[in-house]
Amino acid sequence: MTAATTCDNKTGKATSYFVYRLKKCLIPFGIILTVAVIMYLLPMCIAAGSFRSEYYNAAINLDYTFIIVCIAMPVWAFGYKMNKRSTDLYFSLPVKREKLFMVHYITGFLTIIAAYTAVFWVGFIIVVCRHTWHLQAINQLWLYLASVPLLYIIYSLYSFIYTRANNVLDGLLFMLFFTFALMLLSTFAERATSYIDTEYYYDDIDGQWYNYTYRVYRVYPECYLPFAPFNLICELFADRTAGYNNDLFSLPLDYASVNLIVSMCIYVVLSAAATLGMVLGERRSKAENCEQVSESWFGYKVMIPFYAASLCFYITRYTGGIWVYTLLALIIVISYFITAVYKRSLKIGWKQAVILAASIIIGSAIGFIV
Repeated sequence: MTAATTCDNKTGKATSYFVYRLKKCLIPFGIILTVAVIMYLLPMCIAAGSFRSEYYNAAINLDYTFIIVCIAMPVWAFGYKMNKRSTDLYFSLPVKREKLFMVHYITGFLTIIAAYTAVFWVGFIIVVCRHTWHLQAINQLWLYLASVPLLYIIYSLYSFIYTRANNVLDGLLFMLFFTFALMLLSTFAERATSYIDTEYYYDDIDGQWYNYTYRVYRVYPECYLPFAPFNLICELFADRTAGYNNDLFSLPLDYASVNLIVSMCIYVVLSAAATLGMVLGERRSKAENCEQVSESWFGYKVMIPFYAASLCFYITRYTGGIWVYTLLALIIVISYFITAVYKRSLKIGWKQAVILAASIIIGSAIGFIV
């Protein structure tokens, strides 16, 4: 058999498996479609009051529905990597493991986009037929074009994080850690870049000038959640479609717009790196790692000390009285049990105990000093 024939056979097997996976995706496709119809199309079809407000609420429901879908889909798509028996079975197939991985990865995202596209454009037809306000339909086109890459960013990031684990529980915890990591980091910047401003106003009743001071924040931590760009962009175009005011991206740019742009740039880069990392990293994937302790640097190794130090800092810096020591004790207990989950034993070992203790002490000390 020639090398070309061998290559053709492998390509054909990969193609056949791709078709097989598409058929298997019909079940999650049906579930996603059903939930999206209930959350988005049904409220608009039975709207008896203001259709304008019903459309906006339904659009936000669709937004949150597909955020959850993009986070949950990797758990289903890569379930074969989290079970010893299924891993042995799948790795024994006459398909290279990186191609096997990419088939699951691509078909998972195609399932999401197929359901989103179907529901979105049926909803568009309903909006056009039932609207009772001055419809700005072009915003629906912009919304769809922006949604597809933003949904991919969420899907790719959570796929990468989930597949760094060796079992389902670790994968879910890794995803939870990742969700709030950048937001937690940005909270430091929020405090560091804020400033006190003073406004003056004239009271016509007593004819005197008054002033009041307030803190201005340049950094908005909520913009740095992995799904915040998709969420805020959906709100922007839903507002504009419904004729509501939304100043996001209006010139001159406000702090919210700047934060969203920075967040989108960060997550675009992270998504590209995650996609590349998954493709290249799968070649070194080992079946014997399945159901073992997850030693990835994207999981417990970094996240436990990071969260322990950060939370201890905030507790000691921004709380007072007995609450400081109560919350610190709670953080210590939670950190210990998560470390026990990581090590699969209540005996976490002296090295991990030192790392955990150092994180808590450093975070608390900085908080007390500041």
